[in-house]
Amino acid sequence: MNPSKDEIIVGHRLAELLRQQGRLYEAEAVRAVKKEFGMAFLQRSRGGGWKIARGVNRVFSELTPGFVWSTREKLWRIRRPSDSKN
Repeated sequence: MNPSKDEIIVGHRLAELLRQQGRLYEAEAVRAVKKEFGMAFLQRSRGGGWKIARGVNRVFSELTPGFVWSTREKLWRIRRPSDSKN
C-alpha cells in the first residue's frame, strides 16, 4: 500500500530530526509527531506504549538508509560497519 501524502510529510519531518541530531530516540519521535501532527500518526505498541505508525515508519526508513534502529537503546542512529545490512 502506498503511503498517504500526510504520512510522507510526517516521515520527512522525522528524517529531518534524525539527520539534525545524528540519533533519534523513539520517545522523542513520538512526542514530536504528537505535537506537530497529532495522534493519527501513532499506534500502540505490544507493550502498550506509543510508537510511530507503520505507514510513517516505512517512509521514514526509506528516507534514512544510513541509519539503523537499535532495539536495545530504542533509538535510530548512524549505521556502523558492524551493523547488518538488513
